[in-house]
Amino acid sequence: MAGVATAVGDAGQADPPLVLLDMARVKFFGSSFIEVLYRLWKAVQSRGGQFVLTGVHAYCLEVLQVTKLDQIWKFAPDRAAGLALLRATQPAVK
Repeated sequence: MAGVATAVGDAGQADPPLVLLDMARVKFFGSSFIEVLYRLWKAVQSRGGQFVLTGVHAYCLEVLQVTKLDQIWKFAPDRAAGLALLRATQPAVK
């Protein structure tokens, strides 16, 4: 979780921040992790950036659906699709 916490700080420095989190190895998370993700998303949004989660396992996606966060966050099946999504919304991404 330290890597995500670092990303929260770094997201505030990029202009605009483009964040892709590969969740493929995450099988479970609790409310503390959701809070970190939410803070990261808010930091990115406040700077006009984009936030994408990739490779989210079914159980984790179910948790995000219950919390309704799936309605405000973008998802992609894998990194390549997530990068394509970022490129589609931010033409300057290379």
